[in-house]
Amino acid sequence: MTQNRLRDKYLSIERDIHFDKSETVLDAYWKTWESNAWYEDGLATYKSDTFRNSKNSVVAYEAAVRQAASHGLDPHIRWRVHIFESLLRSAGPGTRLELGTAHGFMFYLALTEHQLDGCLDTNDSIVLVDKFTQEAVDPVSGFILHETNTRYASDLSQMKNVFHSFPNVRIQQGVVPDVLSTLDLGPISFLLISIQRDQKPKHLKSYGPNCQ
Repeated sequence: MTQNRLRDKYLSIERDIHFDKSETVLDAYWKTWESNAWYEDGLATYKSDTFRNSKNSVVAYEAAVRQAASHGLDPHIRWRVHIFESLLRSAGPGTRLELGTAHGFMFYLALTEHQLDGCLDTNDSIVLVDKFTQEAVDPVSGFILHETNTRYASDLSQMKNVFHSFPNVRIQQGVVPDVLSTLDLGPISFLLISIQRDQKPKHLKSYGPNCQ
């Protein structure tokens, strides 16, 4: 969203709430909000965003855009991956698992930032699962369709090359839920499900007891 459109949207809401305020006052509200608030990825908040000033966070995000984003385009999810990185950092012992990793953006960013911070944990296994084809999947039946979705990662060898500097990362090809029974994971300390609507989440219920 452009800054002008965002300003118009903000002021239209404020006019309804503060109908007794002048345009000068409302414009002052906007200038305060613009300089202090966060707006991206559908999130508008005044919460602290000091991570934006962290050199390692910035470097890790830029590296993930170059190496692990669809077509090398910024997905604009800084706050989302900041939360993900923080949760992964605090995860206990056990396998860290992502179902539907696509290009691996979330884990690549988090691991890069941990590496820059000097706290990279290579003891626990990280398993990233995806079908690694650009064939679309029917959201109801779960069957692979003869259609192409270019958002998906399609090159398994390239994915392995992206994560080559993280020896505890294993890239697993397969379709959820069929692939789950083939994975030797042990206790799971961290689970990220990124399959969205392409595959049925209800199939994962039988996998629940392995999660801690």
